[in-house]
Amino acid sequence: MSDYSLEALGRVVKALRREMGLTQEELGDAAGYGKGAGVSISRLENGRLEPTDKFPGIARALGVSIADLQERAAADEAAHQPDKAGTPSHEDRIAAIVHASERRKQLAPELDKLASARRGAEDAFLLKFRELAARVIGAPALSPDQVEKPDEGSSDEAEAEASFQLRFTQYGVSKALTDSSGDAVAAGAVGSAAAYLAFTEAVALGTAPLGSAIPRLAGATTALNGLRSAMGVGRSTKLAGTSAGMNLMAAVAVGTVVATILERQATAKRNRRQQESAAKLAAAEADIAATQANVEALLEVISKATAILEYIALHAAHALTRWGNEIGESPVPWKDLSESDQERYQDFVAIAAAQLTVATIQLQDLATSRGDDLDQAMALADQILVQSERAITARV
Repeated sequence: MSDYSLEALGRVVKALRREMGLTQEELGDAAGYGKGAGVSISRLENGRLEPTDKFPGIARALGVSIADLQERAAADEAAHQPDKAGTPSHEDRIAAIVHASERRKQLAPELDKLASARRGAEDAFLLKFRELAARVIGAPALSPDQVEKPDEGSSDEAEAEASFQLRFTQYGVSKALTDSSGDAVAAGAVGSAAAYLAFTEAVALGTAPLGSAIPRLAGATTALNGLRSAMGVGRSTKLAGTSAGMNLMAAVAVGTVVATILERQATAKRNRRQQESAAKLAAAEADIAATQANVEALLEVISKATAILEYIALHAAHALTRWGNEIGESPVPWKDLSESDQERYQDFVAIAAAQLTVATIQLQDLATSRGDDLDQAMALADQILVQSERAITARV
């Protein structure tokens, strides 16, 4: 480890993982990490874990040799080396702040893309599925027995929690589609936003009796996250306008510091102004050190969630249209549907549940958590995205 730091190795691993299109969980599994594979890779990428015996597996999964990985880390370390005085040069410090600022400025447009993708998936798939499901008389709801227990064979808490959230929300969707009280709520809705609100509230109401009887998952966030997600998404149809969205955007504020620093440094002629600029520079660096991991986590999760929701709006919506044409426009009893049509109905219930779960990932946790808590929040978000994508693509 003499030629590079853990931070340099983490930066290289993260860059290569993204090039390979791997999630942290997938890389961790391939490298041989067991329980908490995604968390381990998160810690490694943040410079807080030495790979030791997992080095060969990590290199192999990233498509490079151990020597190549070490050389890249050493080159990255050299690129981040301080000047001869033992501290980063003034120019390097400014460049680092500008880079971090630009990354933070990406949050606003990425959040807008996510909000747009949410609305697109709502209109193109979820609400249309609710309309088509209304034609099916007597469709069964998911059995509570399929929801009450987490995956017993899973050794990863984030994996078990994400799987449970998906099944819990799937139960709520199936109840909302078949419960007459849910239909009554939806019937009074006017416009897509109101209709979406009504439907998600029906999902939450359908899971409430079951949710009260489910204990917390040991070591996970909470077994009621599916219910919380369904209710949370029903309260707002525009993420960027929520309090969570506003708190996320507060992280961008450091970008305004950069302009002040550059201006003052270019024109400073007095020691007092130079001292003020130095103080602002140090403050910006402290803010970046404290929150840059949050910014990177948010950008990664938001991008993946947006892609999944856009996939639903395009491909799942097309599959739904084809199925709607097959069953016709007249009401049809469940028992009169063919076995394949019944399976398609259940497929769309699972897709709708995945859509709701992805749309309601707790971005606020990613924005405010630190250290191990951030690792856990990122691992859960990563598992939700991985499992939801698999559930959707396997059915479309």
